[in-house]
Amino acid sequence: MAPTLLKKMSQAFRELADTVNQNKDMEVKPFAKACSYITDLMRHIGPLSKFAVDDFAPRVCDLEAASRSFRSLRSMMCGNIEQNNVRSPGSHTRNLLMVKRVIELVNILFQQIVATNYDDKGDNSLASQGLAAYLTVFSQYHGTGLKATVEFFKPHIPSKAQLLVKLEEIDEASCVAQMRIIAEAATRITQHIDNLFITRDLGLDWS
Repeated sequence: MAPTLLKKMSQAFRELADTVNQNKDMEVKPFAKACSYITDLMRHIGPLSKFAVDDFAPRVCDLEAASRSFRSLRSMMCGNIEQNNVRSPGSHTRNLLMVKRVIELVNILFQQIVATNYDDKGDNSLASQGLAAYLTVFSQYHGTGLKATVEFFKPHIPSKAQLLVKLEEIDEASCVAQMRIIAEAATRITQHIDNLFITRDLGLDWS
């Protein structure tokens, strides 16, 4: 049986976290590959995914292209610093920051799903937990128009049972197991990226 999307994603994220745990530089190419699975995941969340994918996918593609010039995230950021274009639209470092925030969103969402044991009622629905994760990460950066758009599409987000079918997982237990691995790895990955920004005095609260 071919590995599911969550299985491939958990393996890729765990390998990135292992790199961090070994105090090695995180490489751009495997990072971009791991993030491409988030793009695939987004396509399973209904009409809202078009807005998410249209913004996220080009940033991941940019990082993939950057991997042909830079081996590590560290060297990629240093390249932008030397060119004095860290905050310029389309810069690799700017895209890295935006991608990092989406990883944080996925992390929060998966943590909520794991904690509620796939309960899909009320505040534990995928739509409610997804909106909560979005607001936690992006509320300070996105205007009221985009927030209203996200709220508008909330009723069209699939249930967890529907997502389970779309992801082709065997059962809830297997889905939760992969989400737990991804969430744990994502915490280490985003902490590493935050440290890269902080140690270079680049700040994290800009968009």
